[in-house]
Amino acid sequence: MAFTVRDLDDLIRLLDKHPQWLETLRQRLLTEVKFRLPADHVRAWASRAGLEGPVWTISTGCG
Repeated sequence: MAFTVRDLDDLIRLLDKHPQWLETLRQRLLTEVKFRLPADHVRAWASRAGLEGPVWTISTGCG
C-alpha cells in the first residue's frame, strides 16, 4: 500500500485511522527507557502516595 504524507495534519489523520502505526512510530522514536518512563512514573507516584499519610502525621505531630 503506497501513501504520501504532505503535512503534519496528514500524518495525524493517518495515525488516527491506524492506531497500530502510532505504536510502531512511538517505538521507533523513543528509546526503551523513555518508552517505559510513563509506567515507571505511575509506579513511583503510587508508592509515594502510600507514604504521604505517615509523613504528614510525623511532620505535623498529629496522629
